[in-house]
Order: sequence, then structure tokens, then C-alpha cells
Amino acid sequence: FKATTDERHLRRALEVCASQCAKGADILELNLDSDSVEGAPIAGKGALGRFVRLVARDERIAGRPLMIGSCDWAVVEEGLREAPGRCVVNGLCLMLGEDEFLRLAGEVQRYGAALVVLAISEQGQADSYEDKVRVCQRSYRLLRSRLDFPPQDIIFDCQLAPLGTPEGAGHAVNFINAVGELRRTCPHASFIAGLGNLSVRFRGMSSLRDALHSVFIHHAVP
Repeated sequence: FKATTDERHLRRALEVCASQCAKGADILELNLDSDSVEGAPIAGKGALGRFVRLVARDERIAGRPLMIGSCDWAVVEEGLREAPGRCVVNGLCLMLGEDEFLRLAGEVQRYGAALVVLAISEQGQADSYEDKVRVCQRSYRLLRSRLDFPPQDIIFDCQLAPLGTPEGAGHAVNFINAVGELRRTCPHASFIAGLGNLSVRFRGMSSLRDALHSVFIHHAVP
């Protein structure tokens, strides 16, 4: 939460961004929400706009596309207003209900931003291959038919779940197969994956995590 109240922490975050750019990052994800003691996220009101301005003025970072995220739409909008170029909003899902999902997607479209769509519905996160495909196809149809949302601005996050438990054994395969089917049935959409989620249960075992990520990418990328 200090990041939302103390300029020094924003400057430290800026150095992290510069380091990522030096390592070849093509896009920077900015989310200054914090966890409260109750577990519910606290939106980074006021901080995100300030931070986006700092990023835009820093020659080491300026020009990189920004992915803006927050649990509060007003904070996302704050970042979009301050950003000098097109952004990606991360993200929306059908758990909001169709009406709210479409309302906020319309706002994203109004700012000219691309949109990450999570494979989460009113019933929760889609874990199986069938559920991932069903939820993403439904989201795609709604965006295209109700908003004429540009398909090239739709980015699916099919929710790459952790390995390391008996019930998680098929998660990576479900993800890869779902992406293959969605590439076929949702023309021009793109995809992202949180590789760190795959190996989160193996924190502290860097070599193992790197190996898991490499094997996944080998099988996932045509």
C-alpha cells in the first residue's frame, strides 16, 4: 500500500520498469493495487495516474505499450487518461455479468485500448478445456455482436493454473488445447499466459521453474 501513498516507492517501481525494458520487455504491466489485511485488494487511486506520468517522461521507458490493471475501473480509467499512447486493459470477465462486462468493454473501446478477457464466468474460473473454450467463445461473440469490438484488440487469458497437485496435472494441456481451438473459432484474437502461475508452487526452485516454463513454451508455441 505504500506504493499508493509514497512517491519514493513510485520511483523504485520506475527503476523496476527501466530494468525490465533493459532486459527486452515489449510491454509493461502496471497495477498498483495492494492487498489489505482482510485479503480484498485496495485500489491504487491517485497513484496509477502519477506513475503513468513518470513512465511517460522517462526516456528509458517511454514508448513501451502499457498494460493497465486495477480492481477499480476508475483507477484503470485514470491510467488510460494519462497514457500517451494506446494501452491494453487487463482485464474483464463474465463474472461481472453480461451487462457490466459489455459496459466496461465499451469504455475500453472508447479509449481505443485492447482488452484482456479472462476465462472466468459467473460460475468461476474455467479449468477444463471445455469450460475455457465455452467461456471465451461466449465473450468473443458478445464483444463482436453487441459492440463490434475489433477482434484484433481481444486478448484471451485462458487462465494457466498451477501444476504441483494431482488435480492440476492436466492444467497445462487444457490451456494449450483451448488456445488451439480458440485460434480456430475466434479469428484474429490474441492470447497471453501467466507463466509464473504454472510454477508458483515451486517458489525458490528457480532452475525447476525455468525448466517448466521452457517445456511449456516448447509445446505451446507452434
